[in-house]
Amino acid sequence: MLRLEDLHLDHYLSPDELSRNNFTSNYATTITTGKIPRIIHQTYKTTNIPSHWAGAQKSCKSHNPSYQYYFWTDSSARDLIRTEFGWFLPTYDGYPYAIQRADALRYFVLWRYGGIYIDLDIACRRSLDPLLAFPAWFPSTWPLGVSNDLIASTPGHPVIMKLALDLQDHNFVSWSKYITVFWSTGPMFVNNILASCFRASHITNQGLHHRKSSNADINRGTSARFHEATTTRSSAPADGVVILPPCMYSTSEHSFFGHCSGSSWHGKDVAFVTWLYKNSWWFSGILMCAVVWAVLRKRRRSYVLISSTV
Repeated sequence: MLRLEDLHLDHYLSPDELSRNNFTSNYATTITTGKIPRIIHQTYKTTNIPSHWAGAQKSCKSHNPSYQYYFWTDSSARDLIRTEFGWFLPTYDGYPYAIQRADALRYFVLWRYGGIYIDLDIACRRSLDPLLAFPAWFPSTWPLGVSNDLIASTPGHPVIMKLALDLQDHNFVSWSKYITVFWSTGPMFVNNILASCFRASHITNQGLHHRKSSNADINRGTSARFHEATTTRSSAPADGVVILPPCMYSTSEHSFFGHCSGSSWHGKDVAFVTWLYKNSWWFSGILMCAVVWAVLRKRRRSYVLISSTV
């Protein structure tokens, strides 16, 4: 089984965040040799995508005409998992929600092919060539952390592999669809894994060594790709994971992307979670008052019982 120590994260990780001031490209640069391959991945249950996403899909194709375009349907996605990652198929088929399979798919296609995964509700404003220079990147999101609706990496990037390999350990079902997806395959899952990777990258001198894996699980059919990647990792840059700032992922003039309507899988539970977050101080105050009231009430009852027995 692949272990965290086997992923050479000391070579490949640094939580560097770009800004428009330290971004090396002038946005007109045509990159002839980039780390990330020119591939765009998108997915939907069939090839008949909703009309309100058609414009976003078209924009990513038109701004990047030289890119290979891989569109994954439910059928082709399952075929990929079955043929390339058969060990994961029972978990994949067992997910109760289609969005969990869509989440999982993006980690596996980036592991296998590399490229840029883009949700269908994300439009492209310009060529993505300047973003190919990095081994991997995620967009930052409000209020903190990163999102998983847009991810890019080289094939076999260790962090992407870590995401795919840890899906089984995070598989659970909650009372809420949103909570289940969020923590098992979605943004919170990604942030938890990234956090563990970044922590590991800071303990290099305490036991994270530069070595090839000798105990990769041969039943996980693509482990050879991991061994191949380790032969070139010694020259990999320290900033192997880059966080794109909001200015490159919003409505600003520097943005590469824009958003249209989407996230239709969200239900009433996400509205409640959002309300809870926005009103956390108010809710915490009420909770504290309730705790104090309960403690005082219990003490009063104890006093009454003691008094009645005297």
